[in-house]
Amino acid sequence: CELAMSCHLRIASDNAKSISARLAGEEPPKMEDVESTLSELIDRTKKTVAYLKTLDPAKFEGAETRHIPFPYVPDTHLLGQEALFESYLPNFFFHVTTAYDILRNQGMPLGKADFIGALPLKPNENA
Repeated sequence: CELAMSCHLRIASDNAKSISARLAGEEPPKMEDVESTLSELIDRTKKTVAYLKTLDPAKFEGAETRHIPFPYVPDTHLLGQEALFESYLPNFFFHVTTAYDILRNQGMPLGKADFIGALPLKPNENA
């Protein structure tokens, strides 16, 4: 079960860095895929986030029409917006949700707020 959770979190990491890099016109960095403990997976997640922070926002100009290779079908691509919304984001959330479910099933005290995070709530103007 721990192996399955590791695979799901690695795939989520790969999805995040891959689509972000490709939308920015770069090749995504490679990671070794050797993590097996929760601590190692947390480190991988931190490395992924650190990489995402290095991407120059200006490189995303025109990303919605950039050709993004579709790795599972040779010689095909999706446009950037299609790749993001129809492939990478759904795949990312599928794997994050599955890993989350595995952790909960194994007794990790996680709740909905751990998945969603803090909401940026603002007071109503008349409140």
